[in-house]
Amino acid sequence: MKSARVKKDLLEFLLGASESEGFALYNDEVERGIQRLAQKTGLSPEEIRSMITKKMEEMQGLLKPDGALYIVAAELGAEIGPSFEEEGAEITIDKLVPGMRHVHIKGRIVRMYGPIQYRRRDGTEGERAEFKLSDGTGVVDVVIWSKSLISMIKEGKIKEGDVIEIDGARTSLRLGRLALNLDSSGSMIKVVEGTFPEFPEPEFEVFEVSDLGPDFNEVDVRGVVSRIFPVREFTREDGTKGFMSGLILKDRNTDDEIRAVLWGAASELINDLNVGDLLLIKAARVKPSRDGWIELHLDTRSKIIVEKRSAEAAFLPDEIVGRILYAFRPVRYKSRDGMVTSRDCIIEVDGKLRLCRLWEPRSQEIDGVRLPALVKLEHPYVRREGFREIINVGKLGKCLILEENYGEIPKDMERIARKIKYPRVWLDESGEGFREVRGTVIRVDPSASISWWCKKCRQRVSKEFGRFICENCGEVKEAEPVLAFSIYIDDSTGVLRASFFREVAERVIGKNVQEILEEIEEKGYEEDTYMLEELESKLLGKSVILRGRISYVEERGMWRMVVDEMEFAKPLEEAALLENDLETKYLMEIRKRLSS
Repeated sequence: MKSARVKKDLLEFLLGASESEGFALYNDEVERGIQRLAQKTGLSPEEIRSMITKKMEEMQGLLKPDGALYIVAAELGAEIGPSFEEEGAEITIDKLVPGMRHVHIKGRIVRMYGPIQYRRRDGTEGERAEFKLSDGTGVVDVVIWSKSLISMIKEGKIKEGDVIEIDGARTSLRLGRLALNLDSSGSMIKVVEGTFPEFPEPEFEVFEVSDLGPDFNEVDVRGVVSRIFPVREFTREDGTKGFMSGLILKDRNTDDEIRAVLWGAASELINDLNVGDLLLIKAARVKPSRDGWIELHLDTRSKIIVEKRSAEAAFLPDEIVGRILYAFRPVRYKSRDGMVTSRDCIIEVDGKLRLCRLWEPRSQEIDGVRLPALVKLEHPYVRREGFREIINVGKLGKCLILEENYGEIPKDMERIARKIKYPRVWLDESGEGFREVRGTVIRVDPSASISWWCKKCRQRVSKEFGRFICENCGEVKEAEPVLAFSIYIDDSTGVLRASFFREVAERVIGKNVQEILEEIEEKGYEEDTYMLEELESKLLGKSVILRGRISYVEERGMWRMVVDEMEFAKPLEEAALLENDLETKYLMEIRKRLSS
C-alpha cells in the first residue's frame, strides 16, 4: 500500500508540473495515438488526455499513459491503429498494453497454476492453463488456450522456474488486469536453456490475516485454521451442480480472522487439514463478503501448504450431545463488524467437563433454560486457545435444548466452572486468552468515560451539539452510552492494566450508566466524564482477583485485560492456593534438582 501511495503522489506531482510548467507528460507516440483517437471519436485531444489522466489516477499510478490510452480507446469502442511496437520485435512486460497482437516476449515462469478446468457459457467443460511471467520489468498473467501447449505443461515440459520465449501472443484485459493469451492459431512457447540472472525470481510477499483489506486482489497469506466447513454440493443458477468447502483462517498474533471459500476441485483440499494447522495459502483471491468485509476465494489456481501440523489435531463429530452444567454471563465484544455477543458454558461430554462458547445468535438459545440441561450441538468446531481447546458453536451451528433439569449439578459447580474458564496465572508466565490474575491495585483512573454507540450498526458515534452522528447511518435519534475505565494491578511479576466496560464497569462502580449520567449533570462534571475518587479510596492498595481476556501490548510492554469479573481476594483461600503451588510446582522442582 505504501508503494501505491508513493506512485500516486508522483503521478499528482507530474500532472501538476505538466499543467503549470508545460511538462510533457506523454511521449510522441502516445500523443499520436491521442490524435488518432480524437479523429475517430470526435472528442477533442484535451478531453481524451483528461480521460487518460483519470484512468491513471484510478489505478493509483500503476498504469502508464500508453496503457491508459488503449483502455480509454477500448471503452470508447474505437481502434487506434497499429501497436506501439513493431510486430514481431521482442518486447518487455512494462511496454505491454491491451490490444496488441503477435507479441514476442521472453521471461521466467515465476508461478505455475497448471491446467484448470472451467465451464463454458454453453455449459460444456473446457480446459486452460495459466502462469505468471516475469522479465525483470514486471509480471504478467499468461493464459494458455492451445491444447498442444496445455499438453506440454501436463507432461512437465513447461514448468515453474523455466525461462521461456513466447511468440504469437495477444494482450487483453482480464479481471481488470493485463494478460497475455496464447491461442492454438500460431502461438508458440520455447523453453530456453541456460542461466539468466536478468530474469530473477521475484519474492512474493506473504501477508498475515490482519494485513488484508478490500484493496488486495490476489494474495499469499499465512494463518492458523480455527474452523473447518466440510465439502458440500450446491446448485448453480443454470441448474448445474458444484462443490464448495471452507475454513476460518486466524492470524497468528491477533484475533483477526477471515473466511476462505474453496471452490470446485479445490474444495477437496479441506479433507487433508485439521484445526490448529499452520497454513501458507498461495494465489487466493480477495473478494467482498456478504457481511460487508472480505473473504478469500480459492480455486484450482490456488495452493495450500501445511507448514506445521497441529500438535493434537482436534476432531469433533458433526453433532455433540452433552449436559450444560453452568452458564456464564453473556459478554459483548467489539469486532470489525460491530458488537458481537458470546456466552460461555461448561458442558459435560462423555464424562468430561469442557468449555463451550456459544456465539450470537446461539448465545441466546440457553436464556432462561433450567440447568442442568441436555443439549445437542450441531456443527460445532474447535478453536485452540493457548494450551487448551474450546468447543465453539457459531451462526452455522445450533444449540438444541433436549431436556431441562436433566440430572444433578455437581457440588461447587460455580468454582469449578471459573477454574476451567479462567486458569490462575502469574503475569510473567501468562499466555493470551481467558485468565485469572491476583494482584494489588496500584492505580485507579481519575475518571471514567462514556462513549456513545449506534443502536443500528453498533459502531461508535460522535456527539455534535447534542446530536449523534454515525459514519454509517448518518444522524441517529438515539445512541447507547457505554461506560469504561481502567485500574492497574501488580502481581509481583508484572503490571496489568485492567479495563472495565459496560455492565462490568457499572457493577464495580455500583451504579448504572443512566444514574451516572444524571450525577454528571447534577455535579457539573465535564460532559461524559465521571470522577472516580470514591472508587479509588475503595480499591487502592487492596488485593483483588480479576478474571477476563488477557493480551500483551508490545508498544507499552504491559499486559492488558478486558475484565469479566472482579472480587476482593480472601486471605485464607489465597494462602491455600499458594501452599498448593509450592507443593505441586516449586517443591517438585527442588526435589528434582536435588536428586540429579
